[in-house]
Amino acid sequence: MESNNPGLRHLEYLVKSRETHSSAFVLEANDQLIIGTLFDAILALKNDLLKNEHIIWMQTLSIAHVLQRNMPEIKSNQYHSADLQAVFCYIHKNIYQPAMLKADVMSAQFNLTKDYIGPYFKRNTGSTLREYINAYRTQLIKERIASGRFGLKQIASEFGLTDESHLSKLLKK
Repeated sequence: MESNNPGLRHLEYLVKSRETHSSAFVLEANDQLIIGTLFDAILALKNDLLKNEHIIWMQTLSIAHVLQRNMPEIKSNQYHSADLQAVFCYIHKNIYQPAMLKADVMSAQFNLTKDYIGPYFKRNTGSTLREYINAYRTQLIKERIASGRFGLKQIASEFGLTDESHLSKLLKK
C-alpha cells in the first residue's frame, strides 16, 4: 500500500495518537450508525477473507476516517480552544503537510495570534514548536527508513521535502 494514501495516514494517525489510547470516542448518532454499518459489512465478508480482502481494507479505512474526524482537535476547533492536546493532535495529523504547520496557519486553527502560539507551546512543553515538529518528523522518517519499504526519494516526497538532500540535512540535525 502506498504511503501517500490519505486513508493509510488516517489509520496511522489513529494507531499512534495518544488520544486514541487514553480516551473513548464520543460519536454523534449519525457516526455511530455509519460505524455500525461498516462493521456489519466487514462481518458479512469474513467467510472469504482472501476474496474480500480489498473490500474489508476499504471499510477499515472508512472507519478510521470517521473515528479521526471525532478526535479532540476537531472538537476543540468548534469551541476555539487552545488545548495543548489539540495542538499535538493537529501536528500529528498534518505532519506530512509542512504548509499546515506554519505558525500563522496553526494560530488561525486555534484562534490564537501567530506571535502567541509558539510561546504558549514552549511554556507548556519546554520545547519550541519547531523543535517538536522536527523531532516528530525525524522519528517518523527514521521509522520509514528502518522498515526498508520506502526509498529516500519517496520518503522525502511524502513529508513535503524537495528532495533527498533535504531529508539528509534533517536527519543530521
